[in-house]
Amino acid sequence: MSTKTEPTAAIARRGEGAMAPWSPWRELSEMRHQMDEFFSRMLGYTPLSRMIPGAEMRLEPPVDIFETDEMVMVYAACPGYTPEAIRVEATEDSVTIEGERQPLRPEKATLHREGWLASSENFSLTFSLPAEIDPDRVKAIFENGILRLEMPKVHPVHPRSVKVNVASG
Repeated sequence: MSTKTEPTAAIARRGEGAMAPWSPWRELSEMRHQMDEFFSRMLGYTPLSRMIPGAEMRLEPPVDIFETDEMVMVYAACPGYTPEAIRVEATEDSVTIEGERQPLRPEKATLHREGWLASSENFSLTFSLPAEIDPDRVKAIFENGILRLEMPKVHPVHPRSVKVNVASG
């Protein structure tokens, strides 16, 4: 007895609810990034980046998302960025944060060690929100390298029941 299976694309859950095709290379790249971060914090340098050639690692700023009764709040660490270099786009159920930073080091400086801090960086992050928001009332505040988004929730209209008197005709 033989069963025929249709070829399918494996789907893996990524990030904040977004779906993406599964890629073993992306998994290895993420593992390498985590190991680099571990060694960088522990030893001050990243031996794996020096030993394993590969694609350039991109910075993804740390992001925290909180929800209160009245709003959804997002905090993103964007050191070295200016408010003009950050773009925020919000829909009812998602938010996209993009940033572009020029190199912080002088052009003619001799490089002795390169991390991710002083180089030019671009990032684009999209998050699904835990509640529906009003995109027209989103406030973005940038202070001390931290982007804070205050996104008021849309409160659904609760259906109410009204008793209707039935009269004879």
